[in-house]
Amino acid sequence: MAKQKYKEYHIGRIVMLIMIPLFIFALVLTGFFTFRRTFSRLTLDFYFPFLSAVNEAANSAAAKALQTQPREKLASALITLQRQNALLANSTSRTASLASENEHLRALMKMPRMDDFKEVYAEILLRDAVNWNEQFVLSKGSSSGIAIGDPVIAVPPAASGAAPTPILAGRVIEASKNSAVVATVLSPQCQVSVTLAESSLFGTLTGDGASSGTALITRLPVKGKYGNSEMVLTSGFSEHVPRGIFIGSLSSEHGRQAAYVVESGLYAEARMKPAVSLENLRFVVVLTKGK
Repeated sequence: MAKQKYKEYHIGRIVMLIMIPLFIFALVLTGFFTFRRTFSRLTLDFYFPFLSAVNEAANSAAAKALQTQPREKLASALITLQRQNALLANSTSRTASLASENEHLRALMKMPRMDDFKEVYAEILLRDAVNWNEQFVLSKGSSSGIAIGDPVIAVPPAASGAAPTPILAGRVIEASKNSAVVATVLSPQCQVSVTLAESSLFGTLTGDGASSGTALITRLPVKGKYGNSEMVLTSGFSEHVPRGIFIGSLSSEHGRQAAYVVESGLYAEARMKPAVSLENLRFVVVLTKGK
């Protein structure tokens, strides 16, 4: 019996000897995580004057070293830094540009298909600096089926989950084997029959030049009712151009109504603000019935 009690006492002592260090370790660990930030702040505050002095000494030495350098060497180093900054800025700009192009290409691929028309995807290769928003040259031509009069469509990215809206950017006015010239909706060389979405009235749209920023709709009925910001669509009466492509909205100017009767009194005219953003347009779709 005494032997059994001694054995139990011995085991209990061993367990206690094991538990005491574990308990002490747990207390130390808890204290470390609890007071670590406090200790860290105190340590940094204590060493701050020394670290600050070292940093100031290093900056002072660097400044003196720069002052002893020849002007030619400093100028050369400055030019090198400027070039590096220019390369970094160019790289950042290029990355943003590629992201934008990728977004526009995805929108083009999601454009709703139009019966009896073939889509030709093309890139704008050339623009005239003087007529930047009135005319441009495409990377595709008659060998891809593009013909004079074909509509050129821009498809800006839509909101997430929404279907992209095709917008008429212009019409082809010249077509060679591997390229095509496009007159935009702001160019006097671009004409197309249009209809107004709400009033269902018809007219003829002609570009009025990029300086005005609008296109002119003529041959509208005198007694028609026209609403401000009324949507303008293609009527389908122009050769090569399907019906229902969005072009822009009526724009009231200089205190006038959306449409006004011309001096002869035979018809009304209206100004339209194009929906397409021509400034940074890069990729388009040409709708053609060619091969």
